[in-house]
Amino acid sequence: LSEVTAVTNPTGDTTPDYVFSSNEAGTIAVGGNCNSSNTNADNGSNTITFGTTSALSGGAGTNYSDCTITVTDNASNASSPLEVRDFIIDTVTPTLSLVTAVPTPDNDSTPNYTFSSSEAGTITYGGDCSSNDNTSVDGNNEITFNALADNTYSNCTISVTDNVSNTSALPVSPFTIDTNAPKVSST
Repeated sequence: LSEVTAVTNPTGDTTPDYVFSSNEAGTIAVGGNCNSSNTNADNGSNTITFGTTSALSGGAGTNYSDCTITVTDNASNASSPLEVRDFIIDTVTPTLSLVTAVPTPDNDSTPNYTFSSSEAGTITYGGDCSSNDNTSVDGNNEITFNALADNTYSNCTISVTDNVSNTSALPVSPFTIDTNAPKVSST
């Protein structure tokens, strides 16, 4: 037995595929913390899906380091166990929270906003707000919104997507941009 395609590591999939090659047809046995309902191996390339007997656990980065595959041929000869390369399943979305809101009203048309994320990832923006700050770190993240016209903004959101595509969104508290100075006239 030999590995052809390992499980993507890390992955957010609780039923990931694994491809191995066998030089004989036979019956597949999966060991360790992995399981599969795939029981027949062909001579050549074989794709099995882990977690089809019972879904694998994701959690905040569950490590699968003891999975094996054995093939037994029709004459009851069992292969040496093929050790599946370690992989991590992460199904937990980043946790986002407000640290410092945009002051309202604000006379800065490119205001700063600070939020906290429990994971690093890619930042995307929704609503009327945007920014060139597109990378989140684990911890506090200060972003600067792109120039905004004088108005009240109540539909802005910030989303963080981690490296296995788990996404969380945070609504930005409504704020008003007012850059116009008062006009004074005499009567």
